Amino acid sequence: MLAAAALVLAGLAMLQIASGAIFSHAGAPISVPAHAPVHAGVAVYRAIERVWGPPFVEAMLARAALDQGDVVTAREHVLKMPPSLSRSALEGRVALASGQHAAAIADFIAADDIPELQREVDRLRQRGELTPAYALENVTRSRLVAAGTHPDAVAESYWRSGVLARLLALRTQPPDAVWLRSALANYQQAYTLAPWSGKYWLEAGTAALVIGQNGDALRYYQRAVEVDPDMADAYAGLGVLALQHGDRQAALSYAARSRSLNPASTMLRRLDRALR
Repeated sequence: MLAAAALVLAGLAMLQIASGAIFSHAGAPISVPAHAPVHAGVAVYRAIERVWGPPFVEAMLARAALDQGDVVTAREHVLKMPPSLSRSALEGRVALASGQHAAAIADFIAADDIPELQREVDRLRQRGELTPAYALENVTRSRLVAAGTHPDAVAESYWRSGVLARLLALRTQPPDAVWLRSALANYQQAYTLAPWSGKYWLEAGTAALVIGQNGDALRYYQRAVEVDPDMADAYAGLGVLALQHGDRQAALSYAARSRSLNPASTMLRRLDRALR
């Protein structure tokens, strides 16, 4: 029995070393795995595959192939895996490496791979494909909710949707009112889920200000500075509202407060222009 236990331990140690070698690129520079040759780890897993090919072995070999840019080999290993979240995630990576973004998104949705989905949202946004980015962010959030994710993460997703809706609104002049209201609705969902995050109140305030809901904007900005007294944009927003109501002295006071916190504040620039 001792001999059998020793063999098991030796096997586990070998797997650990092989795994470390495959992921050596992710190791800390001073760590042993960071200096292990990748091909050595791959060789160990290939040897195991020849006599026993469980899903985790195929997954490791697929990851190693992807890291080396060998999409064909990666796909071969993925296809040997049974249907699972892990397989779907790897299929997504293979599709992504092949330039098939639509297929990758479908796979990442099937895998509930939130980080990859959000990277795809960012990619779409950077390419100016805002409508599909907005739709995908909504899908991502539905997965977060279904998984019982912490409300803070769901709130952040609502905020991201709000930002995308605002960008969509600004594509036209005057800004599209429907998208502006969508942005505000998303920010409202965000601060409802995470009321102690000042940025959600700030964004809601600015969105309300843009569509002329000044009473709501005032309330949101006031809440933003209560939650985060260092929020320069919120003070400047209060200044804009004060000026609109004819209180120039209050506007100047809010401008001074905003400037003391962040002279580069976007809303402060707007207030300064109005004060001239």
